[in-house]
Amino acid sequence: MNLKQLKYTIEVFRNKLNVSLTAKKLHTSQPGISKQIRLLEEELGTEIFYRNGKHLKKTTFAGKKIIDNISKILYKIDDIKKIAEEYNDEKKGCLDIATTQTQKRYIQTDVVKQFISLFPEISLKIHNIPDTSIMQDLLDDTYDFAIFSSEIKNNNNNSLVIPCFHWKLSIITPKNHPLTKITNFNIQVLSSYNLLTYTKHCNGHASIDKAFRKAGISPQIIFTSMDTNSIKNYVRMNLGVGIIAYLEYDPNLDADLTIIDASHIFDLSTTFIAFHKGAFFRNYMYKFIELMAPHLTKDKLIDLIEEQDHKKQETALILDNISIY
Repeated sequence: MNLKQLKYTIEVFRNKLNVSLTAKKLHTSQPGISKQIRLLEEELGTEIFYRNGKHLKKTTFAGKKIIDNISKILYKIDDIKKIAEEYNDEKKGCLDIATTQTQKRYIQTDVVKQFISLFPEISLKIHNIPDTSIMQDLLDDTYDFAIFSSEIKNNNNNSLVIPCFHWKLSIITPKNHPLTKITNFNIQVLSSYNLLTYTKHCNGHASIDKAFRKAGISPQIIFTSMDTNSIKNYVRMNLGVGIIAYLEYDPNLDADLTIIDASHIFDLSTTFIAFHKGAFFRNYMYKFIELMAPHLTKDKLIDLIEEQDHKKQETALILDNISIY
C-alpha cells in the first residue's frame, strides 16, 4: 500500500469511476491507474469497485468504507504538509519565551530590536513566570525557551540547559559619595553603609548573601525591592548605597548616579537558556539565541542539541568564554 494507490483510488471515486477522466486530470495513463488500484485490492484481499469487463461499475460495500478511510488519511497527509510549509516559512511564526521578572530585564533591548528588525512577522512573546514553575512549564511545551539564572535549580533530564552570559553586581551611589573616592574598597567598608538591593527572590541576591556570610558580616540592608528603579530612587534620596546588576544601569537615565564595579566582592551570576531536548528549531529561534549570546552560533547549538547530554567539560568551556555584563 502506498500513497499513489490511495490517491488514484480516491480520485477515481471523485470522478464518478471515470478512469479516463481521472488519468487526464492527474496527467498519467489510464492503464497505470487501473494497475495501481488492482494492486491495492490484491493487497487488501477485497474489491473496492465492481467491474464490468475493464470498466468500473460501482463501489463495493467494503470499498465505500475503505474510500472513507482513504479520504481521512489523505486529509491528514495534507495537514502534515501544511504544517511543514508553515515551519519552513521563516517569515511567519511565534516565539514564546518564559523568564523571571528580573531576567526579563537582562534580555537587552537591542537584542529585541534586532530580532524584530530581522523577523518583523514573527510574534515575539516574553512571559514573566515564577521561578518555581519555569522549568516545568518549559517541559509541558508551554514555551519554546526558558531563560533563568544560576540560582534556579534544574532537576530534570529532559531539557538542555546552556549558559548565555555572566552578569555582575555593582554599587550605585549619588555623585560625590565617599565610596566614589575609595579605590578597591572591600566588603567591610561596604557594610558600614545602609544598603538597598533586591529581595531574596530576585536573581543576584544569593551572591550578596554568600559574600557577607563568607566575611562573617551582617549587612545593614534597610530596603529590598524587585524593582531596580525603586532602589535607584532611594539612592537618589541619600537613604543608602544600592547594589544592583550592572546591566540595570543606564548611562543616560542614571547620569546623576555613580556606578562602581563590585565584581571583586560579589560572585558573578550566570544566565542560562533551556529548551526541551525534543524541540523543533526554526532559523529565527537559532538567531534569537545568537543575538543574546553571540558564542552560541547555529552550528554550535546544533552540535550541543545532537549530543543531547553534552559533557561537563563542554559546559565549562562555554562558561569560560562567554560575555560578562
